[in-house]
Amino acid sequence: MLCSQLVGVEWIDSAGQEQNCVVNLEDISESGACLHSEEPIPVKSRVTIAHRKDRLSGAVRYCVDRSVGYLLGVEFDSSTRWSDSRLRPNHLTNVRDLVKQSIHRDRS
Repeated sequence: MLCSQLVGVEWIDSAGQEQNCVVNLEDISESGACLHSEEPIPVKSRVTIAHRKDRLSGAVRYCVDRSVGYLLGVEFDSSTRWSDSRLRPNHLTNVRDLVKQSIHRDRS
């Protein structure tokens, strides 16, 4: 699901200090999410994504430097699964629905 929503991210840095920042949630699935951050978070860091009253826990699997910040891939823990009833971004688009609409439009 493509989306856009500001969420908080919390992690412990290499010095053992608690860190947090606000990031943009770019896409989300049952097992993970892509975040756009102004600062890097090291790969393998344990993170918590906080939104309103819910929290999703996981680990950073990639952190790619882009000219406008960093793209972070987070794989959720096996005990943490996303659903839109847990965290419903303000802007949420199902890519499958877009493909179906495009196919239907092309056939018309």
